[in-house]
Amino acid sequence: MNQVNSLSEVVVAIVVAVIPFIFKQLEKWLEKNQTAKTIVSILPTIAKDAVVVAEKLGVEEKLAGEVKNSKAVGYVSDTLKNMGFTDVDAQIIKNAVESAYAELVKNGTLGVYNKPSDKQEQPQTKQVKN
Repeated sequence: MNQVNSLSEVVVAIVVAVIPFIFKQLEKWLEKNQTAKTIVSILPTIAKDAVVVAEKLGVEEKLAGEVKNSKAVGYVSDTLKNMGFTDVDAQIIKNAVESAYAELVKNGTLGVYNKPSDKQEQPQTKQVKN
């Protein structure tokens, strides 16, 4: 009977010693999970802002598409770093920027930054039938 009591005391002592470690790991996991949720919730808004800024710069500074994309990705990356999110995968940021661009093109928001083409600048004349 003494062996059973001492064995149970050893098991209890081990469990008590391991509990703080388990809670610390659980806390780290929850923190990472919360960080991921926060990034997922704010990333689309930041990416949309970045695309609009890059499009405006594209018109003002006559930037090409890839340069505008690069500026938007950099803006998102810098914004996340300033908010304390330093470990965000670059591909996730690129995907968010591309998604934001597609959405803004689809809903017409970026239409104000398009330069009118030569055809649009020339007044159209109507032909009169005799």
